[in-house]
Amino acid sequence: MNEILKREVKNYWNLNPLFSYELKDLKNVPSRDVFDALDNIKLTDVERFSFHFWEFDQHAREKVLDIGCGPGFLVRNYARGKAHIVGLDMSEVSAAITKNSLSLYHLQGSVVVGDAENLPFKKKSFDFISSCGVLHHTPDTQRAITKLKVVLKEHKTAVISLYYKNILLKKWFFPWTLRLMHLFHMAPPGRSSMVQTITPEEFVRTYDGDGNPVGKAYASKDYRSLVKDFKILKEEVHFFPKRFLPFHRFIPKPIHYILDRCFGTVIHLKLEKID
Repeated sequence: MNEILKREVKNYWNLNPLFSYELKDLKNVPSRDVFDALDNIKLTDVERFSFHFWEFDQHAREKVLDIGCGPGFLVRNYARGKAHIVGLDMSEVSAAITKNSLSLYHLQGSVVVGDAENLPFKKKSFDFISSCGVLHHTPDTQRAITKLKVVLKEHKTAVISLYYKNILLKKWFFPWTLRLMHLFHMAPPGRSSMVQTITPEEFVRTYDGDGNPVGKAYASKDYRSLVKDFKILKEEVHFFPKRFLPFHRFIPKPIHYILDRCFGTVIHLKLEKID
């Protein structure tokens, strides 16, 4: 059953690369303009207040792995920081998109097609590992985190992010979240069913597309259990995508910061591998 679901996940992301609902040309052969537009979404909205968390400038000459590289935003930035970056994605389409972007920007890095639950690398291969909003999309998230630990060197660090059950996704408040979305006419492209969901779990699954087969969100005790074999060095809540609000251009940066930190739907974790 897990393998069947995993194939569904792979097929979904092959058909719907990350951000392709907003940037249709990602499905073709993207130009630098398309990647510039993608990076702008990341820098002005998605990663606006969490850009520092990924430590792009701190891993020069280290061997770095990005699990679930998607269209390559992290891979490109680690390459710019002179890391020996390896991007991995189970989607052949996403892997090809990232490879193309490295070539377009004349950056050095490699990209492989692989599965987060069965990483195709030797034990203790990497000095640093990142995974941005990916591990909650694999059927067995715990297995993926365990495999991440295997390929990370002793006392080295990883940074990951997972969907987080903030107040907006608590069961008692969730109906009001949907009412607010209706009130503000929030209907992100490709996610029309999101405002019709019944549970927070269904909500985060459909956030990444109506047909997305797997998406999970974690309360504090749940994500702490997932990373129990690591030492948590830092944790931060981020991700309030203001671009889907009808009046987003009028939201000043300080207000966006408050929304991001107080109502963010992703928990960012910096983890150290311990004995």
